[in-house]
Amino acid sequence: MAILKVSPKVFSRSLLTLSITTALLASGSAFADDITIKRDGYGTPHVYANNTYDLFYGYGYSIAQDRLFSLDMARRTGTGEVSEILGAEFVDFDKQIRGNYWPWRVQEQLNNASKDQRDVLNGYAAGINAWIGHVNAQPETLMPKEYLTHGVKPKAWTGYDVAMVFIGSMIYRFGDYNTELDNAALLEALIEKHGETTGREIFNTLLALDVPDAPTTIPPGDWDPAKRESANLNLRPVVKGAVTPEILRQAATAPTDFIGADGTALPREKWRDANIEALSTHGPAALRYEGASNMAILGPQKLEGAKSVLLNGPQFGWYQPAYTYSIGLHGAGFDVAGNTVYGYPSIMFAHNGQTAWGSTWAAGDLVDLFRETLNPDNPDQYKYKGAWRDMESSEQTINVNGGDPVPFIAYRTVHGPVVARDEDTNIAYAQKRAWSGKELSTLESWVDIMKAQNFDEFKTAAAKSAVNVNLYYADAKGDIGYIFGGHYPKRAAGHDGRTPASGEGDMDWQGIMPFDTNPQVLNPSNHMLLNWNNRPAEGFPNPDQYWYSWMLADRVKVLFNEFEDKDDFTPDEVWNTVVDHASFEDVNAGEMVPFVLETVEGLPANDPRHQLAMQLQDWNYMLEDKDGDGKYDHPGVAIMQTWLTTLLTQTFASLPEPYDGIFANAGYPGPEVTTASGQNIQVGTKVLHYNLSGQGYDFFEGQPKAAILSALDATDKKLSEEYGDNMVNWLAPVGIIRYNHKNFREIPQTLPAQEQDTAIAMNRGTENNMTVFTKDGVKAWETVPPGQSGFIAPDGTTTSHYNDQTAEYAELGRKRVWFTDAEVDANTSYTQTISINRSE
Repeated sequence: MAILKVSPKVFSRSLLTLSITTALLASGSAFADDITIKRDGYGTPHVYANNTYDLFYGYGYSIAQDRLFSLDMARRTGTGEVSEILGAEFVDFDKQIRGNYWPWRVQEQLNNASKDQRDVLNGYAAGINAWIGHVNAQPETLMPKEYLTHGVKPKAWTGYDVAMVFIGSMIYRFGDYNTELDNAALLEALIEKHGETTGREIFNTLLALDVPDAPTTIPPGDWDPAKRESANLNLRPVVKGAVTPEILRQAATAPTDFIGADGTALPREKWRDANIEALSTHGPAALRYEGASNMAILGPQKLEGAKSVLLNGPQFGWYQPAYTYSIGLHGAGFDVAGNTVYGYPSIMFAHNGQTAWGSTWAAGDLVDLFRETLNPDNPDQYKYKGAWRDMESSEQTINVNGGDPVPFIAYRTVHGPVVARDEDTNIAYAQKRAWSGKELSTLESWVDIMKAQNFDEFKTAAAKSAVNVNLYYADAKGDIGYIFGGHYPKRAAGHDGRTPASGEGDMDWQGIMPFDTNPQVLNPSNHMLLNWNNRPAEGFPNPDQYWYSWMLADRVKVLFNEFEDKDDFTPDEVWNTVVDHASFEDVNAGEMVPFVLETVEGLPANDPRHQLAMQLQDWNYMLEDKDGDGKYDHPGVAIMQTWLTTLLTQTFASLPEPYDGIFANAGYPGPEVTTASGQNIQVGTKVLHYNLSGQGYDFFEGQPKAAILSALDATDKKLSEEYGDNMVNWLAPVGIIRYNHKNFREIPQTLPAQEQDTAIAMNRGTENNMTVFTKDGVKAWETVPPGQSGFIAPDGTTTSHYNDQTAEYAELGRKRVWFTDAEVDANTSYTQTISINRSE
């Protein structure tokens, strides 16, 4: 049994020492060594234990104290058990997760896991369960209000559940982007409208396979592109009519990182209907893609007073409670401090005294759809290698809070789970993932990274990670490194990864490409590693999503422009460059304004179009509100946003719905359409820039300057009507950040009243963290808003750590990450000591 007497003061910032005894039936000695948890003034726990199980027990115990309900919803989001808490509204979501991913198969990997892996996961789960025991014993003070609101109690955790938090929010989210059905529908519509030749030319511009001069993280010459096979240009045509409206409706397999009219994420099946309505209601900010992250690492040759600096800004989105969680782990071979996505046993943005690491989304294509031919007499059979084969099936039951259980059957083929089918046309689509079956080894990779003492050990750990996530490294010696992570398929000849392939056995993958064909570098020739989800290296093929591409225009150039501008930087200057500057620069302006200035050359000074261009020339490209009046400080903002949106709309008007609206979206947030992750250069702007640079299909029929001038005319008319004739008054309202009460899959993780907005949008990480190695040792900083805690007491009160980093983040501040025993002890506000009774 668990014995604990604790008051809500356990969550306060006051100094409080607690002695906690937790009884846990297990084999072994009568008592294990104590687990000690020391929390600092921000509530960050540092866990000390002598073995792996106990260390992660303390970790699970700590995060359960802080985030029990949101952690529970993260688990259920990955396992497809949301309805058990939130009711019948989420039955379809649970069906999608279970049917599209078959998460229960991860248990097979756990059955074969090593003892170390099991100790991490089972210890973490046991720690959560220990805290749940205290909650159930004292519900009047410790039960999170969300459980009371929904009339349920917390459910016990297993190691499987812990793994599924990572798998559901890392692998399912960032490793499963796929728009092959949309791509095929777009290609078919273009061919129908423009003919085979022109239709394919437009398609190959919108979804370019390769843009050689796109900016890269690895400098040209530092990695041999011959290691990676070139894009396959002997491509088979898409089968006409194979993508039906019913198929498109069902195929809700993409993560919800498209942002709708109200600033919240949209499930894929709602993109089309929402796009038309959102564009008419909210204009240019509707339905934009935002997600991803940035990284800046500098080696000693680019630094003043430091050996290496790593500054990461993972753009997961902003949530209440926070998407990330700060933690220190000390003992059992671990000595690490930093923060991670909440609920992950691994710490993703951290250092261990010798090495530091971080990540961004890599965007490589490791997922394909296979078009299965169904048996007209038995739609649960599909044709494979000349014979009908039965689909594998799994009977599932969805438990529903307040309703009856809902049974359904999930299906899969040899290629993977069936994500859509249309029995009227005898077609189904199965999704094959290169990471499937490697979910646990991918998690293990991140656990191993925490122990890596040099780049070789880091690389060995990184090789286990099957998901498409960039991995970054810096160390105390001054070495810096980068690995384009993930396991990537070797496709059959003629397989165009942008569209579905035949599932009859003639286009099966030929295996996985060797890890050394992934772009990677140690100590690049330019002495820095800059990434904002751009192309990793020359010769690497483009992603296959129609809404994302690596082209000439890329927001990473904002970072390159700053860090190439001078020879060396102090650590503070690195922080200021990424956080103070890049967070506010309009990533479109530097790419697009030069075309405007070139076009107006020779126009009279009193020509309104020339005057608009001069306002853009006078503008510093910054999206700022220094006087705090809720308006951007320069008319260039309104001019840029209106002109770009107008030109995009004119350029892509000939595309079929809803792609015309998506490619016409400039991606700007506003006061009503909040930013959910940050500002990205939208794919339409990238294609527009590419076209204005004289490449790809000519959307302007040889008259690009006429199109630019026409958009300027429309801009002048629109803004004059809105703000009056004096351009000085053309000050657009600022965009804002909203801390969403729903998680990245639009699953409520707290109560709606907990949402809050910032005064102005920033294009920066969900959190920012910086590690600095000098001759005197290591120091690290971070800001992880809104706060460490997500606990809402039964009476509705929150803790002092619930919201204590929001203002710090908004003011571009940061807090220290304590690491050494002396640092932690000197900054400890209260201590908990846990003893696990392993036998009675």
